[in-house]
Amino acid sequence: MAPRVAWRARRRRGPNIPPDWHRDPRLRLREDELTHRLIFLMVNEAARCLEEQVVELPEDADYGMILGTGFAPFRGGPLRFAEHFGLKKAVEELERLAQIEEKFLPCEILKKHARDGTKFYAE
Repeated sequence: MAPRVAWRARRRRGPNIPPDWHRDPRLRLREDELTHRLIFLMVNEAARCLEEQVVELPEDADYGMILGTGFAPFRGGPLRFAEHFGLKKAVEELERLAQIEEKFLPCEILKKHARDGTKFYAE
């Protein structure tokens, strides 16, 4: 009979990264601004998927972004988040960011909903 080996479970916390490696010193954005940019890119891309008929329903775009990109499920997806944030404010923020980088230009369906005061989801 083989000898019994007692295994101790080691807690793994991920790779041991030195603190000075966490941020690129050339990076001029604060973490909250970086997060802000990433979220609004996801909002714009989810709306673009709806606009280009990649998905039929806003629920499909939100569900796909939650499962595919890890968008926070408790926020309901990027389109639901944009509605709670305010579509007009979201478009204004995307236009502000587009002055820095063209990839932030808001898609037409976002601008249309913001202009008309309509929403992706019927309440």
